[in-house]
Amino acid sequence: MAIKASVLKGVNARLSNLETDIIDKTLTLTLYCEKGTGKTTTGAALAQRIRGKGDILLLDSSDGWVSLDNIKALKKNVHHLPNTTYVELAAISDAISRRDPAFKKYSVVILDEVSSWYTELLHDNVREQSGIGPDAVLPEFGWGAYAGPQAAIFSMINKIHNTPGVHLIIMAHEQQRETEKGSGTFRATLSMGQKLNDNIGRISHVVSRATARVAQSKEKNKQNYTRELQSWQTLRVDAKSRIKGLPLKAEQTEFVKILADWVGSSSMEKDMVQPEADEVHEDTVEEEPQDEDYEIEDEDD
Repeated sequence: MAIKASVLKGVNARLSNLETDIIDKTLTLTLYCEKGTGKTTTGAALAQRIRGKGDILLLDSSDGWVSLDNIKALKKNVHHLPNTTYVELAAISDAISRRDPAFKKYSVVILDEVSSWYTELLHDNVREQSGIGPDAVLPEFGWGAYAGPQAAIFSMINKIHNTPGVHLIIMAHEQQRETEKGSGTFRATLSMGQKLNDNIGRISHVVSRATARVAQSKEKNKQNYTRELQSWQTLRVDAKSRIKGLPLKAEQTEFVKILADWVGSSSMEKDMVQPEADEVHEDTVEEEPQDEDYEIEDEDD
């Protein structure tokens, strides 16, 4: 009976009056890319535009804030936790969802990046099941090892996603996955298990792949960076957009402006009641830079 009473108490707390309820107009965005393509600066720039009067919580699986060090405007009202473990992520996501007073001030949460937490949890899970220590070489493991870590990581993410008034920016590394076994055709997607990828895609308003190129400028000792974000699915790129006005590819500044203008707007209300588009667009051919190409240095982004 005590359990039933507890459940009913939770149900009553969640009941709402649709006549007076205000729709929560928060954004869940997923960005993925290879290293050095500016996903951290893109996420931080958007967070500054949509945070309102709240602060930004940057949960960092490493110490990737270095890319923000020389951009003072992107560090304003940002609280950074470097080298966040998945255990800490679980505790923080729970505190945010419970509206713990210590975390109520955050209106934007940035998870940078989820792939590392997933890999950490997966490997720890395999070691525990195999009875080996943290420094031992991982044994081969089957598909059964993936289910638990994928469910656990998504549960943490989903708690933040479901918290009213909190925008969520999810970041992940990129992998190339064969579209069909033996097809020889590969698609860029998030570097995690397929079930976790699918679940993150389901709750995200936008899933974008970031790319960057560097070309030598005609001015001496100067380089030009071109950063783009693709937000519609093609044969070779996994992506998604609930924003009808978002182009297939957008330069970083344009991308941030479109999303910031969309959040809380009447367009957001209209787009959200429309069915999700499942159209696969044609891949665009990348234009070669007019000047000499330079590889992007590995940078914590």
